[in-house]
Amino acid sequence: MKKVFSILVCSVLIGFQAPAAGPIVIAGTGNPASALCVKLYGVEVAVQDKQGQSTLCAFGAALIEEWTLMSAYRKPTPPQAVEALLGSATPNCKKLGGKVVSVQERRSGTAIPLCEFPDGSLIGLETLKKGVNAGENQQLINLLVK
Repeated sequence: MKKVFSILVCSVLIGFQAPAAGPIVIAGTGNPASALCVKLYGVEVAVQDKQGQSTLCAFGAALIEEWTLMSAYRKPTPPQAVEALLGSATPNCKKLGGKVVSVQERRSGTAIPLCEFPDGSLIGLETLKKGVNAGENQQLINLLVK
């Protein structure tokens, strides 16, 4: 009986293998944008605005809305917020077609200013202002420049 049980346990264990390395796969999760943020070692920041709740993804001091990050990874054309950050020597939210909006961190109530673009993409206002060469933005920049 012990021999049969041992063989059964070994057979089951052999069937479980570590996942192979490969592209980022986020299927089967509750929110694929949140899963991508965490997979890329970002920290989720839950925020509240007039329309409801959403989540920012923080890479150090750099903030980007999680669906904007997801779009930057999934679509061939980057969202306007990403284009503004990567493509402007002197990024200015309003001059680049965006508008300043404010959200509140749900846990602390701290106001966080964001730049919202016509395509709905959002990026931290300070992240955009400091630009592509700011040291605190480098982790995010490195992820966005593929």
